[in-house]
Amino acid sequence: MPLYSFRTHDGERCSASEACEFSCRDDAWNELTKICGDLIGGSCNGLRQNSEWSIEALDATDRPVFRIRMVAETLVLPFVLASVLLLLDEPTFLTLLI
Repeated sequence: MPLYSFRTHDGERCSASEACEFSCRDDAWNELTKICGDLIGGSCNGLRQNSEWSIEALDATDRPVFRIRMVAETLVLPFVLASVLLLLDEPTFLTLLI
């Protein structure tokens, strides 16, 4: 049976499990999703703005087979643009763009 291990990244730290046997890739995927479900709550508590958390299933040669990622992004531009549009009338805004 193929061997798979699991590795998590949180931007600063990386941890890996011991290799486990699974009968097929689908079984490794199912285990990955179970592990992710167990870990995601704790990972969200420490997630910072503009950071990333991921978990991967690796094959016997340590190559990633599956990856689940969670990305935290700060979306500043839409709010800044909306504020500018409220302050300026449309012709003035278009003049600034040209």
